[in-house]
Amino acid sequence: MVRTLGFLGLAPFLAALLLGGGGPLKLPSPPPTGPSLQEALKARRSVRAFAPGGPTLAQASALLWAAQGANRPDGRRTVASAGATYPLELYLVTEGAADLPRGRYHYEPRGHQLDRLAEAGVGGTFGTLPIQNWVKSAPAVVVVAAATARTSQRYGSRGERYAIFEAGGAAHSLALAAASLGLGSGVAGAFDDAAVKQALGLPEGLEVVALLPVGKPRD
Repeated sequence: MVRTLGFLGLAPFLAALLLGGGGPLKLPSPPPTGPSLQEALKARRSVRAFAPGGPTLAQASALLWAAQGANRPDGRRTVASAGATYPLELYLVTEGAADLPRGRYHYEPRGHQLDRLAEAGVGGTFGTLPIQNWVKSAPAVVVVAAATARTSQRYGSRGERYAIFEAGGAAHSLALAAASLGLGSGVAGAFDDAAVKQALGLPEGLEVVALLPVGKPRD
């Protein structure tokens, strides 16, 4: 007898098929409603102990859109950017969920999609690096990287400062989105910049600003 799979049952196979073919993984639209901003602000706290299991595809969609997604038809984003120069690039490193395979992904805001770059998850990417253990043990880490030259070309020496402002806004937006989803998150800035950049395989001109571990709080 052939068993018919519903949509949820097919999701992991569709995701694997898309990734295996080298194409982008389209993220679902972020949920239109949720807790109020005040409730999310009350719920936000730094979490350094996580339960197993990375964010689902829908949760990843909401987190990444909040941090850097397009919220207008012209492609402008949820976080303010000096002169709309958009120096930030986001990467999701995850141990995986039922509908989102383990791996390292690059987030594309315009298409609201993920491009899979490698099969290694958090452990495979950060496990041997001199990084705090709570980061290594997280089920997922969102990497905030910046190409400050995009902003400095317009604003000169102030461009680096503006890019850091934007990275802070992206990190806080993601933290609020995580709180609204019942997830926990934190911000890690103590790491070897060159080692993390090499582990992620980032191109020249793109530097890691922060690591944002995220997942379901252990407690």
